[in-house]
Amino acid sequence: MDSPVLKGLFIVIDGIDFCGKGTQVDFLVSYLKNHPLDEKFKLISVVSTREPFNTGYSLEIRKVLQSTSDPYSKAEKLSELFVEDRKVHLRNLVEPCLSAGAFVVSDRYMYSTLAYQLAQGIAFDKLLRMHSGLRVPDIVFIIDISGKESLRRKALRLDKRPDEMFDRLEFQEKLSQNYRELKGKLPDHPIFVIDGLRSKDDIAKDIQEKVDSLVEKVYPVL
Repeated sequence: MDSPVLKGLFIVIDGIDFCGKGTQVDFLVSYLKNHPLDEKFKLISVVSTREPFNTGYSLEIRKVLQSTSDPYSKAEKLSELFVEDRKVHLRNLVEPCLSAGAFVVSDRYMYSTLAYQLAQGIAFDKLLRMHSGLRVPDIVFIIDISGKESLRRKALRLDKRPDEMFDRLEFQEKLSQNYRELKGKLPDHPIFVIDGLRSKDDIAKDIQEKVDSLVEKVYPVL
């Protein structure tokens, strides 16, 4: 029997830097690997990934972010680099894993480009066209915090990364607003905006409850 027992699910957790999305990806992956519905048969396989992906494009992205001080510069170049990196990510990892019946949980996806490069000045419709034909996730979580809160959390981190071109309060506030507006701008995308100021456990529970409704639909009745 060649076909997978489970249908793959593509789950995305996105949001502004330091919103807690990486933590929630880890929580969700652990939850899915030990899902209550799967306690007996152990059918669920989970792949954790993130964007930018491990491509030459991602290296170019990092160079631009760390070598440029103006948050409104390099917008066209960054848009192209992010989208090309995303296409490789989909082709080489996401699509094959979904076809094999795995659940793929990604830290960032197209919503980052739609929020960040829109804040840089690229038209939203143009950014959408650049993503034409790319897979829409089965569910998307945007963890919502303000730009001010993002920078506050970064300042508290002992292991914080070097400052990048987007680490400006005005720009971060634009980002935060752009993320909040994605649900209205993309009515065909299953987006949930999650309050990121609550406890990690409360956020995780909210995400788990919404993901459970999808798992119940694809889990086979044996």
